[in-house]
Amino acid sequence: MTIAEKQMVRRAPVKAGYIKDGPHIHWVFTIGDLIFDAPFDARLINREDLMIHDLTTETRLAIHIKLIDTYCMDLRAWRLVTLSPSLTKRFLRDVLDQLADVREVKPYHQKYTAIPLMKLPKLVNVEPCGS
Repeated sequence: MTIAEKQMVRRAPVKAGYIKDGPHIHWVFTIGDLIFDAPFDARLINREDLMIHDLTTETRLAIHIKLIDTYCMDLRAWRLVTLSPSLTKRFLRDVLDQLADVREVKPYHQKYTAIPLMKLPKLVNVEPCGS
């Protein structure tokens, strides 16, 4: 992990987007020149901890971005960004669909991990996040 990468995670513009395919939600984040992807499965969250509040037209979901050095397990960078109101609304609607879906995620997940990381931002149409 370089100093430039840490600085990018701390300060560079962030874009985010996701694909929902069947029961699978696959997030893609660009932070400056860096690209990250992450699967999301709301069914893994304890039901008591999962609350979806009433939305307004300006509701923005907050996302914590943490850069962990896996070699020494140190937190190297941390920041909070917000999704646009439209992306927030779409994501929370898709989470409700995901919670109701009983299909296995693994085949869907494998489909998206087979796609080269560099192609994912255009595929999911990432959009700017707020800082």
